[in-house]
Amino acid sequence: MIHSKAMLLRTLCLLAAVSALLGCGTSAEIMRIRSLAGPAVDPADSSAISGRFEGIDRLAQSGLTGDVALLFVHGIGFTQLGVDAAGRPHQVGIDLAQAIASAYGHRDGGVKPLWQCPHTSDRDVTPHLAIRPGRVESLSADDPKRTIGSGEIGCIDRITVPRPGGGHVYVYRLFWDKTLWDAFEWPFVGYDDNWYNDPEERRDSPPLRAADNSRLKRMVVTYGLTDAAAYMGRLGRLMREAVEAASCAVIAEHTGAATRFAELDAAVGDGGTARSDQHVTAAQACTGSGAGDRSIAFGLVTHSLGSRVAFDVFTQDMTPALNSMLQRTANTTVEIYMLANQIPLIGVGRVAPETERATVVRNRALRIVAVSEINDLLTYELVPYFEHLYAYRCHSVFPAVGCNGDGEVEALRRKKLLASEDKIRNDLVEELGFDVVDVRVRFAPNFKGVFTPDFKDPEAAHADHMRHRAVVDALLCGVENGRTRPTPPCRPK
Repeated sequence: MIHSKAMLLRTLCLLAAVSALLGCGTSAEIMRIRSLAGPAVDPADSSAISGRFEGIDRLAQSGLTGDVALLFVHGIGFTQLGVDAAGRPHQVGIDLAQAIASAYGHRDGGVKPLWQCPHTSDRDVTPHLAIRPGRVESLSADDPKRTIGSGEIGCIDRITVPRPGGGHVYVYRLFWDKTLWDAFEWPFVGYDDNWYNDPEERRDSPPLRAADNSRLKRMVVTYGLTDAAAYMGRLGRLMREAVEAASCAVIAEHTGAATRFAELDAAVGDGGTARSDQHVTAAQACTGSGAGDRSIAFGLVTHSLGSRVAFDVFTQDMTPALNSMLQRTANTTVEIYMLANQIPLIGVGRVAPETERATVVRNRALRIVAVSEINDLLTYELVPYFEHLYAYRCHSVFPAVGCNGDGEVEALRRKKLLASEDKIRNDLVEELGFDVVDVRVRFAPNFKGVFTPDFKDPEAAHADHMRHRAVVDALLCGVENGRTRPTPPCRPK
């Protein structure tokens, strides 16, 4: 019996060691690139590829100075202020800037904001640009005498990465999660939060939970799904307002229409005391005509829920003021690079009466680049999503104009057309008002502690895109005919 127990123990130790090894980082594989626009390819053929997009570095080349301004919109909170399984700070925005710096050959890789939002800094007062709502509302909770509201809806900081040969990549990080949590989410679920409360305020139930269950509830639900729930309700308007304000503020600064960020730079030089309380509303940030020097290119990098927010701002909820501001940009097509998008998932909560869907005529074309890890639990690829919506336009109690006969038969016919007719695909892109390029990747390691290769680390799959060179190269250098472009000259050898 003792011998059997010893053998069992050694076997379990061996399995644990193997599992730990399998949990180590893996290199990324770009599995497939496919676009909504033509040429038509059979979606069932995994070798069939298509699509193009410029990429961050080629966007920069379209400007007069070799500069590109990227607005980064983060996703659910745990991917911004937490740590990963290895204890490393897990901020997708920092990962993005560090990945670009490394790709450009900056050896230190230690990029950090010149000025930064207070909740990401170890200083009490830091220069930053706060975003305020155009109108502060008093909202009620389930206790009718407990009102909630906020005079701030976001904060922006900036990281500058020099480009080889001249120019810069300016990464502007928009933080909305801390404001949302403090003002609107904490009143509802904060009583169960056992992380940021003082020790003497420890709650009763969290310490009784199993450790892994407690962590999952805190990270996935308390700091995760609450953000999604908030966006699908009245608070979604404030989140969209923050993205609109940030977009306009960034474009205005680089095209001579505003000097807010220049004043923040001066505040840093003055020890962080001069004009460190800059703030702006969307209406203020987006004020101005379409005229400008058009010296800088503009794009967005979004993650998770942030992808849905940006998608709405630049499609169905685009305002005339933001549309006018886009005329100042050097690039004729705005590219949104979406990591782990939640477009279909959150779209369920964004349905609206047909009469509320406005047709948007943008001053700049729009291209969505969706980078999706195949094992990510929270994301869906977008080309098949829009193909699915198109194919089943007649499968409804309110069929689309031009539908005849059985909805299933019509869906089958439309699927065949999508797989064979370039014109059908290009017409669909024109109707939607944007193109979509799916970049399917695989990089998540096996989940540590699970003795099977069939369960991949869900947190890594959802948030580790910028830690893999193949993904970074694709976003930096772009894609042509369904293949990533060679890295030189967009990055040093």
